[in-house]
Amino acid sequence: MSDLTPERRLEIQAVLQELSDYWHEKPELRLGQIVGNIAEGIRLKDNDPYYIRDDQMHSALVKANKEAITDGDLSE
Repeated sequence: MSDLTPERRLEIQAVLQELSDYWHEKPELRLGQIVGNIAEGIRLKDNDPYYIRDDQMHSALVKANKEAITDGDLSE
């Protein structure tokens, strides 16, 4: 049986939605490249994506998507 709570399910969906939005706008990137770019943007020690918390990933993706909208990269 899964320990997936409704709150955790929503957290996962939020991260995946932001990732989907970002990836659809930049389909030439591979998943690893996206995660690496986000890790670099968070400026973790050694940019090791293993240590990125989900809330950090979500915030960084939201920021990247907002910047893309501001730059005119994402279509609404």
